[in-house]
Amino acid sequence: MNNKMTMTFMAIFTSIGVGAQETELKSDGHNHPEHNMANTYLKNENSDLKSGSNRHTDGGKLDSFLGMEEYFKVSGVLGVYSQTMDDQDANIDRDEFSNLYGSLHLETVEWEGFRFGLTGLFNQELNDHNDNYGDYYNQKKAILSEAFLKYNYEQTEFTLGRQGVDWLMLGDYFEGVFIESEAIENFLIRAAWVQKGAVLDPDEVIDYTDLNDSDGVYGTEITYTGIDGLAVTGLYYHAPDAYDIFGGEVFLENEITEDFSNAFLVQYFVTDEKESYDDYPGGDGSIIHINNTVTYRNLSVGAGYIEADEDGGAGSMLNNPWDPFDEDTHTDRPNASTWYVQAEYAVTDDLTLMTIYGESDTDEGNGDAKFKEFDIGLAYQLREDVMVEATYVHLTTTDDADEGFDKLWLNVTYAF
Repeated sequence: MNNKMTMTFMAIFTSIGVGAQETELKSDGHNHPEHNMANTYLKNENSDLKSGSNRHTDGGKLDSFLGMEEYFKVSGVLGVYSQTMDDQDANIDRDEFSNLYGSLHLETVEWEGFRFGLTGLFNQELNDHNDNYGDYYNQKKAILSEAFLKYNYEQTEFTLGRQGVDWLMLGDYFEGVFIESEAIENFLIRAAWVQKGAVLDPDEVIDYTDLNDSDGVYGTEITYTGIDGLAVTGLYYHAPDAYDIFGGEVFLENEITEDFSNAFLVQYFVTDEKESYDDYPGGDGSIIHINNTVTYRNLSVGAGYIEADEDGGAGSMLNNPWDPFDEDTHTDRPNASTWYVQAEYAVTDDLTLMTIYGESDTDEGNGDAKFKEFDIGLAYQLREDVMVEATYVHLTTTDDADEGFDKLWLNVTYAF
């Protein structure tokens, strides 16, 4: 499941799935990138993939029903997403939306290192109270979200086609060529050329569209894990005639005792923007993010600080792995400075609670806008194949920003 939706504190250390800027995958406060179908459907710790490609289960109930386990594996998910939102500034009461969605994945067993996979998604609106929701989203009923050919050679995997990706700076669905390798001891090396991107959320399906006017984006991410508790990642992405992205992160975790640990994270990303780029953000972008999290048994408590460039904000970042909020609307704006505190408690093996509060100062209106966001949520594994997740979001803003709202969302999935 998506790290945010399952409320794990490691969500702030990994990518969280926001689409590429060129494909206009971001929107306003109605956005729900955290409920990403790529993650809801596909991540599974039992995957045979070694890397950051979104993972499928080793098969589901359909395998035994069809009796074809030795040739291919089939799995799927059915889900219902529902939300209600009161827009404080637009004075909209009960902006409700409900959606039925699902996926079906087929993947061949590996033969001579090769395997082929397909994933289809469907999406059906159930309710749109006041007909407000259609103003924000261009829904697509069905999409072939994945169609890939993979080849494994020793510790390296090559992928051609479209697939869900969970890298640091690629966190959604992309179409292109991918390489992931652990052939060098203590290193994970990833490289890709992606030409198209898509957003696949329970409440929003945007089909594959060209990145950077079909010129695509080239990139690599290299992670070193040779020291116990330390992971250092460096990355570089190049979009011809548009922008370059540099940066990385350092994550250090210390187990002080069997019950007590401390995790420290620092992330820094910079963009070099070309003024000729159609979506030029007004200047080069940058983000710095620092977080420290203390864990005692089932309780984690942390705090962090995020700062964006004063002119370009986050610039043309392809993902926002720094953002811990349910609504990613304010940390990447020009001259935004954000602090937050966060807590998570695993009540049982099946039930996890989380909460976060933070404030962002940004250049909006007359240059003195403040965002205050409070989230509280839960993730409950009702059965082995049924997950229930819910979050309440309270976002207030000053008049300069004029974007506050209250929202409650519920997402229920059944895996088969």
